[in-house]
Amino acid sequence: MNKVADLLKPVKERLSNPFIFSYLIAWLIFNWVIVLGIFRYTIEQLSRDGYASYLDLVNKNSNPFRLFWWPLTSAFAYTFLFPIFRNCIIAFRAWEEKWGTTWSLNISKGGKIPVEKYLELRNDYSKRTKSLEQALKSETQFIGENHALTDAVRQLQIGNDKMMNEAAKTRSYCETKTYDGDWEMTYRPDPSGYTTKRARLIQGNVGVNINGEEKEVFKIIKIGYDSTSNEIIMIIADSREVDVPFHIIFRPQSLSLSILKNADEKGVITALVRP
Repeated sequence: MNKVADLLKPVKERLSNPFIFSYLIAWLIFNWVIVLGIFRYTIEQLSRDGYASYLDLVNKNSNPFRLFWWPLTSAFAYTFLFPIFRNCIIAFRAWEEKWGTTWSLNISKGGKIPVEKYLELRNDYSKRTKSLEQALKSETQFIGENHALTDAVRQLQIGNDKMMNEAAKTRSYCETKTYDGDWEMTYRPDPSGYTTKRARLIQGNVGVNINGEEKEVFKIIKIGYDSTSNEIIMIIADSREVDVPFHIIFRPQSLSLSILKNADEKGVITALVRP
């Protein structure tokens, strides 16, 4: 079966060609006598019509024009000229419809319309006007809501930025490295009274120069910050009594933390000032 299909495939391809198919149809039309006589008549019937045989039928009803030239010309016209003719018809119908519509509109331009048609058009216009007003109202409401949401988002962003800054500030105030460096420290080394000396803070260790030698006098154990009261709470231990820490509440006198004052004027350390 596959071999038969392969053999018939070229024939099918030829017949699907528009030119060849048109030629075959035209040949059958121009030579209908031969086709009808071969397929519908018997020898006896052909004899009564004056034909001795099928071959005689073909010879008497065939010539070069019927067998070749007329079918070829018809196939050529159908394949190449008919599409042009068909497109011309389509173009003419489109032009005729456009011309007729324009003509009708020009004729009725100055005419009158019935009252029913006028009322219908007026109602339609009123509905369209209301729809447009509703659309504009909805658009205005949408724009207002959009602006409100934009303002809300902006306020949230401002609040978030403020919270992030406060968090960063709190983290910074609670880190010992923030206070590293030289300070003028007023403190009470003994019950006899207060003195002010140059102190150096390094990673929580507080050292001062005593008799030409820098000695550690205090140890900062932990630092906290209260943003509501803007107070820095330090848990500090005396180097001589590490196991007995005490706390000091410093109140910054500037944003740069260059001046720290003890809330208790009688505390162990009363002030830290950057030189």
